[in-house]
Parts: sequence; structure tokens; C-alpha cells
Amino acid sequence: MAGLALFTIPNLLSLSRIPLAIGAALLLRESRWASLALALAAVATDFFDGFVARRTGTVSDAGKILDPIADKIAFVIYTIALACIGRIPAWFPAALVGREICVVAGGLFLWRSLAGRIGGRVPVSNLWGKISTFLLAAYLIRQALAPAPPLVMGLDWFGLLAMLSLLLSSFAYLARLVGALSGPGPGEVVRG
Repeated sequence: MAGLALFTIPNLLSLSRIPLAIGAALLLRESRWASLALALAAVATDFFDGFVARRTGTVSDAGKILDPIADKIAFVIYTIALACIGRIPAWFPAALVGREICVVAGGLFLWRSLAGRIGGRVPVSNLWGKISTFLLAAYLIRQALAPAPPLVMGLDWFGLLAMLSLLLSSFAYLARLVGALSGPGPGEVVRG
């Protein structure tokens, strides 16, 4: 049951991102600096949850699921708030939500349909996913503090870079899904 432990410090850190993002979103109009403090605290929990889990030996399947879901919810909340006050284009939250739904659906499909091949392990994020999370967080925080004038489709160069990283991570997840689906099953012979 250790793999499904829910109420651990790392999992609570992951879950804390959601109220921190809500607070940061609500404070965007009132105080940029208070909003920034909460947004940075949310970003910090993304680092510390994994760090604490590894240090304390409390890495769990529940944490591997909660961490990216908390990221996705926090990002969606904050992007909607930024779009509502005109700091990012209105289409950006919709694109982010669509991408996140596809990633979650693909991960769930992979986990459920390939449980025998992957031993029931929860699929984890890849390097492109981590890079895109970092770039997206940096872009959103920068737009909250000092929005840059748009170049293309309402995005400046940094927004374009964040969107490109999201696309690349999406393709990396798709490639992983296709690779897993086309790989050999248990007992199948791999022919070279």
C-alpha cells in the first residue's frame, strides 16, 4: 500500500499548488507582488515535493499522479486569470487545457492498456515535459509582472518559446505512447 500513500508531506506540497495558484490568480489585479509571491511559492512546491519524496523515501504512485495533475490545475487557473486581465491571449488557456487533456488521457490510456507490459508503473514526465513546465511558469510570471508587447498571435518571443516547448513535449508524449503501443508484449519475440 506504500505506493498509494496519499497524505505524505510531498503529496501535500503538490496539492498546495492549487490554493497557491488560486490565491495568485485572485491577487493579480490587486497586488502584482503578492500574486508573484504566491506564484513563486507554487513553483517552489513543484521542486520541493520531489526533493522531499526522494530524500525521505516517500516516492509513491499517488505522488507521481498528484504532482502533474496539481501542475496542470495550477497552470490552467493562472492562465485563465492572466487571459481575463489581458496579459496573455485569450486562446492560450484553451490551447493549454486541450493539450493537458490530451496528455492526461494519453497517460491514462497508456497506464491502463499497457499495465502488463509496464508492470503497473505510473508513467512519469519526460525531460521535455519538465522543460516546458519551467518555461511556461517563467513566461506566465513574467507576463504577470511586466507583459511584453506581442509579436505573433498575441505572443512575444518568450511566449512563442513556451508554446514551442509545450508542442515539443506533446510530441514527445505522443511518441512515447506510439512506441509503447507498437512495442512487444509479454512473451513476444523482438525481431531485429
